[in-house]
Amino acid sequence: MKRREEIILGIDEAGRGERTGSMVDFDDLLTLTLNLLETQPDIKAGLATTFKYVLVDEYQDTNDAQYELVRLLVG
Repeated sequence: MKRREEIILGIDEAGRGERTGSMVDFDDLLTLTLNLLETQPDIKAGLATTFKYVLVDEYQDTNDAQYELVRLLVG
């Protein structure tokens, strides 16, 4: 299975039962992605090796969830 499809499948499985329908808002995207990266070490490792640099615009305005997402992405 392609890596992108694995990630999408993982996000879908991580959020099953937590929302109604197929719509998610920005907070849901953060929560689902954090859950995926925390529960799927193989996907986390794959993404951590994908990005050599991660640029965060307006870093001083990040919240705890956004900070944790960046921390998980960079390994």
